[in-house]
Amino acid sequence: IDEGQILFMGPHSGGAMALSDLAVLSVRRNSQGGSDWVLASAQEVLVIPVDALGADGLFDAFAALPGLPMDRVVRAVQSRSRGSERIWRRAGAQDVAPLTPPDLQVTSADDDRS
Repeated sequence: IDEGQILFMGPHSGGAMALSDLAVLSVRRNSQGGSDWVLASAQEVLVIPVDALGADGLFDAFAALPGLPMDRVVRAVQSRSRGSERIWRRAGAQDVAPLTPPDLQVTSADDDRS
């Protein structure tokens, strides 16, 4: 994370995204117990393992997003339920679906109004 730019280079994928371009933030959990951040802009999707080296700095970067409920972020990362959960969408952004295998249920923080 450098000057509002998130960069991830992993063994199988990678890329960069400006925090200002981020439209949707999701957490995806798989059947093996792993979790990924899924960052989506209008043009691209960046997937970063929650336990990737340096990924703990993403919490600070995400805290700058307007209206992001940090308690929801923590709950989503700590959850062991399989699936994908949208935890934030930029106001006015087009709805961007996270990359999710077809057998995983997608839920949204917008759907949880309790």
